[in-house]
Amino acid sequence: MNPLLTPSSLKHAAIPFDKIRSEHYAPALEHAIATGRERLEKLKRSPATFQDTVRGLEAATEEMEFVYSTDRKSTRLNSSHGYISYAV
Repeated sequence: MNPLLTPSSLKHAAIPFDKIRSEHYAPALEHAIATGRERLEKLKRSPATFQDTVRGLEAATEEMEFVYSTDRKSTRLNSSHGYISYAV
């Protein structure tokens, strides 16, 4: 099970850093890119208003930002303990 692709069951939906491994990042990023592309295609087919466009662009990058920021936080946490986790 990839903790980057499943909702967290922890309090306040906290990220389960102890369960995330370097091999989880590539599949999560591939999924995020595919989801972003689907959202962009949906946006291109919908009526173009400024508000809907901005919201649609934000939604298209949401998952990619989550995976990237999780990697950055994980790397900082691991490096503070004397080792570094390399992703993808």
